[in-house]
Amino acid sequence: MVNLQDSQLTAISEEIAEKLQLKKNQTASAISFFENGSTIPFIARYRKEATRFLNEIQLRKIEDLFLEIKKRESRKKDILKLLKKKDVLNPKLIKLLNQAQNIQELDDIYKPFRSNKKTKADHAREMNLSNAVNFLKKASYKYDAYLSNFIKNSKELFKVDDVLEQVGYIIAEEISQKIEIKKFVHNFFIEKAFIESTKKKNAVDLKKTYQDYYDFRQGLKKIPSYRVLSINRGEKEKVLKVNIRIPFQPIYEILKIYGIKRRNPYYENFLTFAKDSFNRLIEPQIIRHVRTQITQKVELASINIFSKNLRSLLLTPPLKKKMILGIDPAFRSGCKLALIDENGFLITHNKIFPNQPVANQEESIKIMNSLYKKYKFPLIAIGNGTASRETTDFISNWIELEKIETSFIITSESGASVYSASEIAIEEFPKLDLTYRSAISIARRVLNPLDEFVKIPPEAIGIGMYQHDITNNLLIQHLNREVESVVNLIGVDINTASKFLLQYISGLSKSTAQNIVDYRDRFGVFKNREQLLKVKGIGSKAYELSAGFCRVPQSDNPLDDTIIHPESYDEAFKILELIGFSKSKIKANWSKIKKKIELINYQKTCTKLNISEFKFKQIVQAISANNDPRDFIPQPLLTNKLRSIKDLSVGLVLQGSITNIVDFGAFVYMGTKVNGMIHKSQMKPNLHPLEQLFIGQIVKVEILNIDIERERIGLKLIY
Repeated sequence: MVNLQDSQLTAISEEIAEKLQLKKNQTASAISFFENGSTIPFIARYRKEATRFLNEIQLRKIEDLFLEIKKRESRKKDILKLLKKKDVLNPKLIKLLNQAQNIQELDDIYKPFRSNKKTKADHAREMNLSNAVNFLKKASYKYDAYLSNFIKNSKELFKVDDVLEQVGYIIAEEISQKIEIKKFVHNFFIEKAFIESTKKKNAVDLKKTYQDYYDFRQGLKKIPSYRVLSINRGEKEKVLKVNIRIPFQPIYEILKIYGIKRRNPYYENFLTFAKDSFNRLIEPQIIRHVRTQITQKVELASINIFSKNLRSLLLTPPLKKKMILGIDPAFRSGCKLALIDENGFLITHNKIFPNQPVANQEESIKIMNSLYKKYKFPLIAIGNGTASRETTDFISNWIELEKIETSFIITSESGASVYSASEIAIEEFPKLDLTYRSAISIARRVLNPLDEFVKIPPEAIGIGMYQHDITNNLLIQHLNREVESVVNLIGVDINTASKFLLQYISGLSKSTAQNIVDYRDRFGVFKNREQLLKVKGIGSKAYELSAGFCRVPQSDNPLDDTIIHPESYDEAFKILELIGFSKSKIKANWSKIKKKIELINYQKTCTKLNISEFKFKQIVQAISANNDPRDFIPQPLLTNKLRSIKDLSVGLVLQGSITNIVDFGAFVYMGTKVNGMIHKSQMKPNLHPLEQLFIGQIVKVEILNIDIERERIGLKLIY
């Protein structure tokens, strides 16, 4: 990556400010922090004043654009070197390169100089036809006799039409290389083109997965993200043939941009040249560019959905201090049971065969009764994969038949199999069969979702839409950033957090996370935040970035158990002393302090202590409030009875919880075997489902329609 000078950084910050409609000093400040190695969570929380209160979303956009521009500048530097080496660099080319907005435009400028392969236009130039090109452009009347002069000394040209044909190749290439024309045609395709797909002859689509696209056509401008990804996958699997079409070729407009007017006596020839340029050189390239651009756009839209769903999932409130029985459902191999205690440690495991083909319900009931009699677990977590409906039906009947005082919850088991076969799971349970590890994961993701989900690659958690059709590196990059954001938003107890959780903390890495755990194992619990500096690999910068997100409940300094950064401790102590609590008395009077601190007159205090209003409010909020956002989200929906789809009726109003959100709607668990679906038409208009709902949200719905045969339930959201 190119190293940027101060003047370049200034220009880049101005470019980003203009594109994102932010102030120049905001983007300049953010970029300086990025260049200094600061993380987005750290900047968003502890450098808010310096960036003029940029939020995390704005900082992400700035970082993404900054990295994109750095790549562009690096590519520009390489191209300048290559053009200089070819001895073709001139002021016009330098100006064009400096005006390029992205790598694609840079490559378009460089393309004519990249290949050593001789083109038709090169061959025509070797016939010394450049003067003929200039003549045609400037001609005020038809004068074929002038063109005949080029026939005399040529062994390949025999008539004027031959000359025009060869000249046409030069003009076609010039047209295709003109940046203004490329931009125009690109925008024309974006505005006017449509995508069409048909089923390939003899293509095999046994499940009719792509039936909706056997004879499909829709404008590129309006096509939803999920359809583009479906069509792309159908094409990749050789089921669909895909084309990009336009209603007409904008040849006249192209000639106008090229500078040829209708009064030119050779205008009809120029039309032929322009059509050749469009068909042979421009359109194939633009179609590739447009499809790539549209795919990238819809990938980002899908990643946005996936990221928001993942964030909601990670913020699911933990059902703390509960013993939970996790069940990984199955048919032939049996349902695996894993009972965990209030801290997530495995108590015992077993297996039952309530489903076909064994269907030994009597023995399964005996095992369940024995487990419940011994442990009295208050909650059962059932995975939502294969055999989930049948297993849930068995558990529901068992609870009712045996009058068991317990509830159950259906939870996503996406990624459980990935976890169970991972090195992490093997390290945690080296002697346990991987199927039981899945059951443990299912139970733990209800006990404390965040702690468990960080052990699973984010892309393996099935919350979103068409994630397997998205560029993997791009998906992982965005999802890891979302996990990092949530982990830092909540923070960690440095004395109990796993290395999997710690590695997402600002300023830490996999190695430093492991070093923290090793230090803890060797020397016992951390007694204060400052002790982090004794951990191998954590220097002053890593400490600065991580300290505020790492809590130490055991510390003698109660500020170590807040989101107040150590750099602000002096100001915090001054505020506390002002309300009558010296440093030595803080811990014993913490509850009194929380009540009293909210009564302070902040304007007078800020002036007296020379503290900014923002920092004062930040300190007061950290002392007085509960800073875990999950405490303000409703608990997951529990039930002790499973409804059958046959028990439902149109018009019935039920409570449910959102399990997934996609472009066209949201899925709802209502204690039935089948999740219902709220189509976006049954929500507030002009708003994406993600703008109205989040995963885990408890909602009230009305049943609109029921299709028992296809097991589908249509819902309406009640506000």
